Amino acid sequence: MSRKGGHHGADEHAGLRVFFVEHDNVPMHLGSLAVFEGPAPAYDDLITLVEAKLPLVPRYRQVVRTTPLQVFRPMWVDDEHFEITYHVRHAAVPAPGGPEQLRALAARLFAQRLDRARPLFEEWLLEGLEDGRWAPVEGAPLHGGWHRRHRPDDAGL
Repeated sequence: MSRKGGHHGADEHAGLRVFFVEHDNVPMHLGSLAVFEGPAPAYDDLITLVEAKLPLVPRYRQVVRTTPLQVFRPMWVDDEHFEITYHVRHAAVPAPGGPEQLRALAARLFAQRLDRARPLFEEWLLEGLEDGRWAPVEGAPLHGGWHRRHRPDDAGL
């Protein structure tokens, strides 16, 4: 039984199984991309927004740690060296900023494995789209119920 925003007991380790399936040719994360009209938010404002929401999503400040020879189950631990600007990034879509350029950049971002030495999420603010549009891009782990357990409805990320 789960509680919104609470711990899930045995479920705590369920999502870590995928951690061992991922390899260079099989990234086990999912991504999202949306395109918006109007001016993009300032990068510093996006950093401030994400930082304000981090207490609602503790996993976004944690890393997965394993033991030698994987004798014990992997576990989530707080990242002592968390740096928000590593996870929230800013880039421009190459000119002319049309759908082809956006798809190519998004494909390149989604193809990269998330750095396992850091919390497993990335947010990108993409500007330079034609007609003054912009796009947020997100990458997060693909494992059992990530969106339900670690991205509560009211998180706003």
